[in-house]
Amino acid sequence: MTLDEETRARLREGILAKRDYAGYFNWDIDKDLAEWGVVQELCASLDATGVSFFDDFALRGRGNDPPDLEAVTFDGRRLAIEVTELVDGEAIKQDKFVKKLPNPTWQDKLAIPTAWGKDLLSERLQKLITSKDGKFPKLLGGPYPGGYCVVVFTDEPDLTPEKLQELLEEEKFTAENIDRCFLLVGYQPFQEHLTYFELTLERKVKK
Repeated sequence: MTLDEETRARLREGILAKRDYAGYFNWDIDKDLAEWGVVQELCASLDATGVSFFDDFALRGRGNDPPDLEAVTFDGRRLAIEVTELVDGEAIKQDKFVKKLPNPTWQDKLAIPTAWGKDLLSERLQKLITSKDGKFPKLLGGPYPGGYCVVVFTDEPDLTPEKLQELLEEEKFTAENIDRCFLLVGYQPFQEHLTYFELTLERKVKK
């Protein structure tokens, strides 16, 4: 997908405005473009690993969501995509507090990241999945015969690809309406593309 100069300028502006803590994906100035950037990164990573299944993705924009974006699968079907973030809310609050200080010291800027364990990660991911699962009846612009895909992004310092590989081993999540769910990890040194994990979903029986 080619970006026009106005969109490029908004991306540059957004990147400069991003928060410090877990901020790789977060461009506070424009949430829409941040979500677009997440899906672009996922698309590039899927392509690099030979398992792409959609392209021609586009933002729907505030007021036309959910879904955040829609795309077209390789067999020509429309796909709904929702984007959400896995992040330590308390660390974000600290980051915002420090930015309001007149002369913050380096000690003020030391956010204490969450020590993520298997239970906490599973609980938080399931909560995000359940929340997005509940939006399915509210999807606008349907039908989406290509399915409903959720992308969770994270730049938590403690959640390295290696640790996530261990924590997610044999983990399963439940969803009633979501067809595929991906966890996309922020930039790691020496990577050609971002690491992602496709989460294992078990179909929750519809009531």
